[in-house]
Amino acid sequence: MPSAIALAGKSAEQNGGASGDIAAELAYIAERYESTHADIGVLLEDLGRRSGVPEIKQFASAYAACQRCGGDLEEVCLKTAELLIGRISVRDEARALISQKKLDVLLLSIMPVAVLAGLNILGYSYLAVLYETAAGRVVMSLCLALIVCAMLWGIRITKIDL
Repeated sequence: MPSAIALAGKSAEQNGGASGDIAAELAYIAERYESTHADIGVLLEDLGRRSGVPEIKQFASAYAACQRCGGDLEEVCLKTAELLIGRISVRDEARALISQKKLDVLLLSIMPVAVLAGLNILGYSYLAVLYETAAGRVVMSLCLALIVCAMLWGIRITKIDL
């Protein structure tokens, strides 16, 4: 595992640059192992705790459990990586859907205002009754309030933390 971490650090350095966070962290773990022969499981758990990334914490826990119990480390690492990649892809898809729905809320909120603006420009006399009479003003005020409520409700619905 120490040589795999060192190789992963070099690969991350080539892909993301030497200043990348993951490259620096993997280099730190490899350096700590080389200098003090610290337990890789403890170093990985420390990385997971400091990063706050749940996937790193889970990988470190799986590695530590496998190391303690003498399990097939390669198989556990492959399965854990597969599960973590699946979770990340599901999270990315959910984020894409949420951002699409936020755009839908925005467009649906703007649509009635755009239609009214177009009707005012093209045929003001058609809508004059809504602006010049008391009943029309009440109806338009109610419609405006409903549009604002729908927009706020849509924003609240799409405010999801992943």
